[in-house]
Amino acid sequence: MNKIAYIYSDYVINWSTIIIVMAVAAAIIVGLALSMKRPGYTLAFAVTVPLGMVLGGLMGRIIHWYCRTNQYESFAQAFTDFSVGGFALIGVIIGCLMAAFIVWCVGLAPNFGKLLDIYAPTAAIAIALGRLSFLFNDSARGKVLIENEANRHYPIGSAVINSSSGATEWRFATFFVQSIVAAIIFIILLAAFLYITKLVLKNGGSAAGNVFFLFLILFFSTEILLDSTRYDALFMRSNGFISLMQIFSAVMIVTPFVWLTSRSVKMNGRRLYQLIAWVVYLGSLGLAGYMEYYVQRHGNLYMLSYSLMAVGLVLSMACALFMMSTTLKRK
Repeated sequence: MNKIAYIYSDYVINWSTIIIVMAVAAAIIVGLALSMKRPGYTLAFAVTVPLGMVLGGLMGRIIHWYCRTNQYESFAQAFTDFSVGGFALIGVIIGCLMAAFIVWCVGLAPNFGKLLDIYAPTAAIAIALGRLSFLFNDSARGKVLIENEANRHYPIGSAVINSSSGATEWRFATFFVQSIVAAIIFIILLAAFLYITKLVLKNGGSAAGNVFFLFLILFFSTEILLDSTRYDALFMRSNGFISLMQIFSAVMIVTPFVWLTSRSVKMNGRRLYQLIAWVVYLGSLGLAGYMEYYVQRHGNLYMLSYSLMAVGLVLSMACALFMMSTTLKRK
């Protein structure tokens, strides 16, 4: 249930909506500031803002409708009545990437990688603030019940009303942890955005795109774990085991690793360390995947399961960052 902030006639404004608007505004400000540091990209970013909002909103709504059809009377209602339902973060990200690609295709952005580097910190700050919208509804809480009263506070626990019994339950505050993690990633990406100008590829080419790769590696690795804790994660209609966000996140973290490996081989030739990195990478992802399987069958062992899953994901991040380092050098 969304908490109402303001009612005027037939119009209802929820607190969560206000928070999301603030998150979008903050992202636009950050994006414009970063684009000014890349001559020739301010117009490109400015054009992608309205285009990304339209495409992101459209894709986010379509995916949410697909996964939560029961929340809508019809497909038409999903796009005419925004007081019900929600938006899938996956769709919003896909829509914004589509907008960036269109802007690049029409020639407004000379380098696609540089445009994506601007978007990386922008996306992180939008997610960090946007997740706080869940302070005002019962979404994005964890499956884990907080039994210890000393932990019934943010960022660990959050109160939620059980829709069946009406009782107050304290659950892991997944959304709040996601907000904190995204804020930390935002700081890392800002530092990387400034530092990347001092780097070039070993073949002398531009290092553009690496900040975006860093965003994919860091953010989606953490999402694999955190989305596992949610009791209301989105699933494909044909798959109720692995959430849609986990599937999407797996693709988003493997893609840059494959790309960076290909780049490393081109610049350094085939090396033993590349093979070792791949063995560790696949093993670490295998560990994370197995612990997802394990925690769904042994929910009482969530501490062990999520700790080992975190170890696997941290190792996979380390492998990806190592592979990236093999392609870069200072100017």
